[in-house]
Amino acid sequence: MGHIIAGIDIGHAAVKVVGIRSGRKPEFIGCKEIRLDHQYLVRDGFPDHQIVTRAIQEALKTAAPKPIKARELVITISESVVFRKIFDLEQLPESQMTGAVRLAASEFLPDVIDQMEVDYQPLISQLDMADPVPVPAPADPAATQSEKGNDESESTVTSLANNPSSTVDSTKQSVMAVAVSGRFIQDFMKVAKLGKFTVRAIEPKANALTRAIVQPNLKNAVVLVDVGSETTTISLAYNHAVWIASTINVGANIIRNPGTGEIEQVRIAPGIEKLIETLAEEVERVVRFFASRERVPAAQVPILLTGGGSNIAGFAEAYAVATSRPVSPAQSLIKIPAFCDRRFYGALGAALYTSYEAY
Repeated sequence: MGHIIAGIDIGHAAVKVVGIRSGRKPEFIGCKEIRLDHQYLVRDGFPDHQIVTRAIQEALKTAAPKPIKARELVITISESVVFRKIFDLEQLPESQMTGAVRLAASEFLPDVIDQMEVDYQPLISQLDMADPVPVPAPADPAATQSEKGNDESESTVTSLANNPSSTVDSTKQSVMAVAVSGRFIQDFMKVAKLGKFTVRAIEPKANALTRAIVQPNLKNAVVLVDVGSETTTISLAYNHAVWIASTINVGANIIRNPGTGEIEQVRIAPGIEKLIETLAEEVERVVRFFASRERVPAAQVPILLTGGGSNIAGFAEAYAVATSRPVSPAQSLIKIPAFCDRRFYGALGAALYTSYEAY
């Protein structure tokens, strides 16, 4: 029987926890969201580690349908503080690749690279596979911003799946470099230490979401739109790896009264319209960049909606009308209760980390 892992998603306004008993058939234990009084995911780290630790402890104890008796955590980190970039590097032994990736990343983060934690994930390109689909779409220069993510942010990493790949040039290998400011890692480790927890891994949230909702054998690209309270992250998964992630500063709070925090009916319709308008342009930039690089038809890339904001009544339907792309609410790959809805998919994917990595 596997041991219990708690997946932790610390957002701007809440801590979400999901417990999974690891194994070949992961077993759902429980989930819980604890609201925070203040915005605790900030650029400079947590202002009060004790509050975050207590929120995690409370969530574990009060999770439904069962308490989560876990001492081992996998924590997601917001894509808003993550630096990502694809590099085409020389084929190297695994022992040398980390150094090569760090050196390549230092050209884009020259002033702060010594303060960053850097890791990478090999990417399996369309060009590696038989019969690539030719697409004459030109590169969109604006799309390169989506590839980089937020250059002003400082960024992340964790142990990511090690799936070797090569590009059409057998001497080259495409890798996704991922970096995060070391102080964020230190913050998470301090939170865990205060609660006497062990941290199994810290990973970008888009990676956790991909694990939770994208079929491992899916060969087509898919866009994940993760609508949070303050921000929305658009990521593109392909061959079960995250190729691009971009965050925009608009989220579900657009339908809330700024003073009271309460949802107001008069704000829902215009709020949904504004949210869709804002994220639609970024989604198209992400897809066009990927389609140009990988020579795949941009029109064939569908959208999966996740995050608490995707639960807004009418949002999915309005988005489906506003775009020519197939749009659908994401579904978890394992059976979980309905009350553990799309708010929890980041934490769910994190909790599945051990099962998927070990088996």
